Amino acid sequence: MHLAPAPVVAKVGTSHFRDAKLESLARELAVATHLAKRESPTIRPALDVDPGPHVREDVTLTLWRYVEPLRGAPIRRPRHT
Repeated sequence: MHLAPAPVVAKVGTSHFRDAKLESLARELAVATHLAKRESPTIRPALDVDPGPHVREDVTLTLWRYVEPLRGAPIRRPRHT
């Protein structure tokens, strides 16, 4: 969810994400930070606020930097095996 006008997106826990252990969400943020430091093309955790993970009233969320969508870029859907 884009938290406009701030350049921040909240990844709000639904389904399996809601039940994820906080350690796994912290690891996701750590991996994204690691990749960002190496200039890998990845969405980066929020900079100006604590990216989390945050838990409030049984809702878990992480905060990420907002990136403008690429207009006209093809959408690739994941393959399920």
